Amino acid sequence: MGFQNILIKNIKIHIPNKLMIKFSINGLNTVGEVLSLSNIEFSNFKGVGVGLVKLFDNLKIFLNSNIMPTLLKNYSNEIFCSC
Repeated sequence: MGFQNILIKNIKIHIPNKLMIKFSINGLNTVGEVLSLSNIEFSNFKGVGVGLVKLFDNLKIFLNSNIMPTLLKNYSNEIFCSC
């Protein structure tokens, strides 16, 4: 299983609420979708400014370096979607 199968709603404790709202409004449901989105693409979402882009960039760094290996190794299938 990879990033594309992990639902962001199941790891929302690690995601700022402002970003969760933008992801929801724009139909992003999985970590894979979030990680595949560039900062420029994210900045084109309505209501996204410099501050949110910085949060988004920091989240992507965090997901790649900290949480993803832990999630893939230690959590049960309940965090994964059947996408």
